[in-house]
Amino acid sequence: MRREAAKAKSTPSYFPTFCRLSLNRRMRAASRWLPLSLWDESAGEVSAKSFRYRRAWGGVDLSAVSDVSAWVLAVESRVPGVELELVARFWLPEERVDELEQQLQVPLRQWAADGLLTLTEGDANRL
Repeated sequence: MRREAAKAKSTPSYFPTFCRLSLNRRMRAASRWLPLSLWDESAGEVSAKSFRYRRAWGGVDLSAVSDVSAWVLAVESRVPGVELELVARFWLPEERVDELEQQLQVPLRQWAADGLLTLTEGDANRL
C-alpha cells in the first residue's frame, strides 16, 4: 500500500487509479491536470487594479443546486516567465455545504471561513 501511495504521489496520472483500486474512492478525472504542489505555490492575494489595461479572458460555470458556481479571469501577466495570472471566485448554496463536504471529502466550511468560498442563502445559488 505504501509503495502504491508513493507511486500515486509522484505520478499524478496514477493518482485516480490508486484512489479507485486501493482506497475504493471513485474519481471523475482520468488524471490530475495540475499537481497540488504547483497549486500551493500560487497562493497569494491579487490586486484587481494591477490588471488594468491588460488582455483578459473570463469564464463562468453556473450551477443551481448541485455544486459550486465559479467565475475565473485569466489575465496576461507582466511577470517574467508567467504567461497568465488567474483570479477566481466560487459560490455554493449554504444548505448544501455539509452534504457536499462529506461527499467530496474537502473542508468547504473552512474554505468559506478563509474567504475562498462564498456561501449563498438557501439551497440554490443566487449570485
